Amino acid sequence: MNSPDRVILVVLFDHVNESSDDTIKIRIRERDLPQAANATVSGAQLYSMLLNYCQDSASNATIDIYDQETESFQLLDHNENDVAKRFGRCIRCTLTCSDPSVNEPRDAIMGRYFAYDADGGLEIAGTTIHVQETPNISEAGTGLNVWDGAILLAKHLELSPELVKGKRVLELGAGCGLVGIAAGVLGAKEVILTDLPYCLPLMKKNVDFHQEMVAKNGCQQMTCAVCDWYDPP
Repeated sequence: MNSPDRVILVVLFDHVNESSDDTIKIRIRERDLPQAANATVSGAQLYSMLLNYCQDSASNATIDIYDQETESFQLLDHNENDVAKRFGRCIRCTLTCSDPSVNEPRDAIMGRYFAYDADGGLEIAGTTIHVQETPNISEAGTGLNVWDGAILLAKHLELSPELVKGKRVLELGAGCGLVGIAAGVLGAKEVILTDLPYCLPLMKKNVDFHQEMVAKNGCQQMTCAVCDWYDPP
């Protein structure tokens, strides 16, 4: 029997018309669905859930979902029977209100394009890294999420492990710690991950979780430290 807490769909989305640049993550569980027997999320249900989550009643709002096969955003079809079957269990999307009076230009990034979920993790050289993240619900900054740049750099190091293997690695702006941990997995001799003070508790939690893993791959030391590159020590 399926558990009512079973996660059916993980949704990462940006509310384009809001002033915040934060990417929001929600997990849709079996208990959230009216048809628990089917355990599927339709296009119409996803649309309604996101509007309710944002407390937005705009009838002209649109949702665009990133399609990893075509590497482009596709308009959500309300007639889609199973969103997870079409786009995967972890999806990336944007919610936009088409009212021009509130659709102001934004000069900041709209969030992530590569879906990431800590439960599934990220595989690096045959090892799965599980880096936890926290929604940016305050004005502290963006260092509590795993962003595209971290995923791309970690995969780049996977393709060129000689860049870090046996070397001392210093990461600036480590955030959650994904890249530094990947360097440890790839055999860096020592890794020092740094960022602003608000990032350190989550970063250290992730680093501590992977200490035994990186040690097996030759990493002798992996530590966290505060460093502001605008005011270096």
